[in-house]
Amino acid sequence: MTNLAVKTSVVRGLAGVALVLALGAPAFAQSADKSTDAPAVKSMQPEWLKVCGKDDKAGTEMCSVTSFITADAGNVVGEVRLFEVKKGKDTKRIFEALIPPGFLIQPGVNLVIDDPKNPIAGRYRICFPNACMTEVQVTDDVLTKFRKGNTLTFFAANAQGKWVPAKVSLSGFTKAYDGPALDPKVYDEKRKAFQENQKKLQDELVARAEEQRKKLQEQAKTDKAGDKAPAAPTPAPKQ
Repeated sequence: MTNLAVKTSVVRGLAGVALVLALGAPAFAQSADKSTDAPAVKSMQPEWLKVCGKDDKAGTEMCSVTSFITADAGNVVGEVRLFEVKKGKDTKRIFEALIPPGFLIQPGVNLVIDDPKNPIAGRYRICFPNACMTEVQVTDDVLTKFRKGNTLTFFAANAQGKWVPAKVSLSGFTKAYDGPALDPKVYDEKRKAFQENQKKLQDELVARAEEQRKKLQEQAKTDKAGDKAPAAPTPAPKQ
């Protein structure tokens, strides 16, 4: 797989998630909300998927291990990946997250792997109309935390300056990272199946939200009509 092919695969994957976000996924903050009404469509649990490629002319090997940020309802609200480039004895790693726009750029982002006392700082790299890319440098020590950790919590600051968390399970990360890269066709098939499941889930969530909106409108009409109803006449005093 050439360097261009790897980049094409990565861009295609990011575009797919951007499409999911554009379909009406709730705000990134909802990943911390609790849903009491489970959707009928069963959400597929995101996997960590690994794809690699080589650039023989540059003498580099690149691998991307990806997964998704999901809300409690199971809908995608972002994508994460650890991107690794090897050239000779040198290895560079970057943890990237693709999230919806609307967050403050200046404070950057923070990662917490299990221990909230040791956040790992990151920054925004670029924003598109429907998503922003953030990045965090991954040292050997940080990679060890990824390997041993259970949950990665990604923090972004909202318009009010409040840090909003979103959780990503690290279950399966080490197996994917240490294991062989997926065949590009298998990688695409897995992503396609996941995105199709997301489309069905999004359609159901949108329909449910529309139904709730109509109920609230009807209730508001009923309440307004009740406010306009004439008051009962006051009984005449007894003679």
